Amino acid sequence: MRKRIFKNIDWGIFICAIILTAIGMIALFSATHDSGYESLQKQAIWFVICIPIVFALILIDYEAIAKAAPVFYRDKFNFINCSFIYNSSKWCK
Repeated sequence: MRKRIFKNIDWGIFICAIILTAIGMIALFSATHDSGYESLQKQAIWFVICIPIVFALILIDYEAIAKAAPVFYRDKFNFINCSFIYNSSKWCK
């Protein structure tokens, strides 16, 4: 199963995203080299944190999400309606 998951990854897009991140970090490095590297450090930390998260999201079965989508849609629809009703009662005062 693991081979199938990594086989289905679009490596071209993944590598392009890595390259764009590297270009952004180089630009950030050149923009902040006089004032310290706090922004660059934050960017690098978030990059390192997000790579495992991306791979964890890849492991989620999209069919399970598709089956749960109507429930999510209903819940979000009800939440929006409830917030609209609550806010409209505040407007009428």
